[in-house]
Amino acid sequence: MDKILRETLFLETDFKITDDLFVGSIVEWDSLAHMNLIYNLNTKFDISISFNDLSKVTNWGELKKLVIDKVGQNN
Repeated sequence: MDKILRETLFLETDFKITDDLFVGSIVEWDSLAHMNLIYNLNTKFDISISFNDLSKVTNWGELKKLVIDKVGQNN
């Protein structure tokens, strides 16, 4: 999933992605980039992340966990 974040935000290959990153913590991750990220995750993993789901997520680690949980629900 880090690859999707890196590609969506156009991060350099040497940028260290950590679970505590969040919207606004880096200049590349603004509100539009966040919506693109959610779209990319939904598309890649064939899931649907709702706004209600997102309201419970505060950082990249929690978003990854949410995606994993959603993928598990689809199986």
